Amino acid sequence: MPLYGRDVHIPGLSLHEFIWEKLQKFENGIAIIDACREGNSITYKEVFDRSRQCAAYLQGLGISKGDFISVFSENGLEIAYIVLGIIATGAVMTTCNRFSREHELLHEYGISKPRVVFVDEERVGRIEAVKEKLPCLEHIFVIGRSKIYTTVDEILVEGKAESLKNVDIDPQNDVAMAPYSSGTTGLPKCVLATHRGLLLAIQTPFFSWTRGPIYSDRAMYHASGFLCVFGNLIIGRKIIIEKEFVLENMFRDIEKYQVTLAVCFPPTVIEMINVNNQDSYNLSSLKCVLCAGASIAPFAIEQVRKRYGVTFISGYGMTEASTISCGPITETDPIGAVGKIEPGMGVKASSILYES
Repeated sequence: MPLYGRDVHIPGLSLHEFIWEKLQKFENGIAIIDACREGNSITYKEVFDRSRQCAAYLQGLGISKGDFISVFSENGLEIAYIVLGIIATGAVMTTCNRFSREHELLHEYGISKPRVVFVDEERVGRIEAVKEKLPCLEHIFVIGRSKIYTTVDEILVEGKAESLKNVDIDPQNDVAMAPYSSGTTGLPKCVLATHRGLLLAIQTPFFSWTRGPIYSDRAMYHASGFLCVFGNLIIGRKIIIEKEFVLENMFRDIEKYQVTLAVCFPPTVIEMINVNNQDSYNLSSLKCVLCAGASIAPFAIEQVRKRYGVTFISGYGMTEASTISCGPITETDPIGAVGKIEPGMGVKASSILYES
């Protein structure tokens, strides 16, 4: 028999409509800071406006409900409004691991068959190497600079938000995103996530443990990276992003931006307990560490709590279940627990017997 988390109100809105509604509440507040590019930030109003410009431009190309559009890029604040713009057309946003090589791209695009690819400057060559084998691919847009392809900056100039047409979306059944699983049991598998499922995910209580800025280096091509960005945008938080994990950069960002919540992978936690120079940084603003992605040893959790004076929380979930199923797990929960069932989620426990 399935077990269910507490009931939660799910508005009868599409994912982008829900997020747009929240963005307008925070107007000129800073939404995202790209710590890799000094001084590069974006306000809530800019995320709202630019996503609508992107959507209008894509509609002008004939993009419509059910089309697939890929984003192949490292972390960057542009991803937020590109993703929203894609979803607002009724199209499905699909992602690629930023490390994907040519044969992996062909595998992934053979499944999703994207009409459009948004790609950063560094990875344009990889798309060019496979585009002749992808008859589905009609347009390549570059995040950054390009003398050959239309850039995202040019899209923002040409896209007219006032021409954006509303799309009839059924949140319960229509797909908004198609991320790929991590591929730990084989080649990556495409997961279809509905508007409703993602609406549930981004309303997780995980991010309500503290107020103030949040740090994340989680890859935005992964479902959890998406969750970190949009789950915090809807509550008005300032999000500090890095393109990859470097412990010194994380410490620097915590100090500079007065981060209160750091979102980490287990390897980050291990580095945090083995480092000897944390006293070189003022980390007093940090109140909570959220770790997910794999199990973490109890001794490591205890070390982080003691050395940094923080609350340590974690949870359980997978891409196939809109990222989060259970949690948060705190110091009051028994070792080995997976936490309480997330609001609006259903979980079924099964006994699996193996024959010797």
